[in-house]
Amino acid sequence: MSSRRKQEKGLQFSGRQDDLPCVAIVDADSVTRAGMALSFVQAGWSATASARSSDLLTPSSPCPALILLDLRVAEPSALDTIAAIRRLPLPAGSAPVVALTTTRPTGPSVLIAHGFDGVLPRPATPDDLVRVSADWHPGEEDRSLDRLAHSFGAGQIASMAGRLRELFATAVVAIDRGEVRDLAHRIAGVAGTLGFARAGQAWRALSDRDGGDAAVQAAARREARRAIALIDRRLAPENADAPST
Repeated sequence: MSSRRKQEKGLQFSGRQDDLPCVAIVDADSVTRAGMALSFVQAGWSATASARSSDLLTPSSPCPALILLDLRVAEPSALDTIAAIRRLPLPAGSAPVVALTTTRPTGPSVLIAHGFDGVLPRPATPDDLVRVSADWHPGEEDRSLDRLAHSFGAGQIASMAGRLRELFATAVVAIDRGEVRDLAHRIAGVAGTLGFARAGQAWRALSDRDGGDAAVQAAARREARRAIALIDRRLAPENADAPST
């Protein structure tokens, strides 16, 4: 079988494993874990909670749509833990990870450069948790993929989603390098076509503002990472050879 035929065979569009996205919460304090889990459940998530970062290194079903990681329990270190997560097979390796930290760094850029997707002060306030939930919930885009697959065929939508995933991965690298100007308009159009409305809006804002300010770039990066993780969760494991950007 040719490599192309193998690729086409691997591009199978899987059904959602659960009606609710899962958040994995890792925190040193049991009361804090329970409180965060309750907040997310009330916001339309399912939740798992643990005190050990090592639990994140065993792929679970369903794969988390978001990980909240207390850096105090990241063993042997925060950077080692995120590196180990990013080495996991997809979709686990591309799950968004938000750091929970009691010490505010000079900026989240150092952690993001090493594979995190955001920083949240610990203890997080209810407003913090509502914002993070809204930022990362798969929402309508997950259902949009189902509707497109029903209309045009699972194989075709899987192939298109795989190409969009590659484009988003390139875009994340471009943002981190400050080279987004040439990509923004293209991504905005393609994302909207496949039902990733939020990503399309974020990248259109980036295009309209000729690169945008830090907040606009952060929103575009987050939406690209959110889309990557969603696509990875929906494509079959045979497709899991893409880099976990």
